[in-house]
Amino acid sequence: MRDCAEQELDEFEATMAKTYHTLMGRLDDKGQSLLVQAQRSWQTFRNHHCLVEADPMRDGSAWPLLYTGCLARATETRIEQLKESLEAYSAYTQTGQPVTDEEPGVSDP
Repeated sequence: MRDCAEQELDEFEATMAKTYHTLMGRLDDKGQSLLVQAQRSWQTFRNHHCLVEADPMRDGSAWPLLYTGCLARATETRIEQLKESLEAYSAYTQTGQPVTDEEPGVSDP
């Protein structure tokens, strides 16, 4: 079971790296710098968050499975975040307009 969790994490990390590099390739220098900072901060957060989540089992044999499972779930979520950023950036570069949920020409009073 532990091997399966580690394999799943490896697959998610490979997908995340691919998505991250695709997004990096579309950003200008400033955007790349911001993404690098964000990714580093996210990795630190993910690792510490998962340590906390698995902590109740720190002395047990289930700890590695809980920790790895948490890393996998967090990484899967990060993939979706990166994909959303990629889609928003792609839409912006096609239209020249920021992507919002508002209808065109409608603004708050």
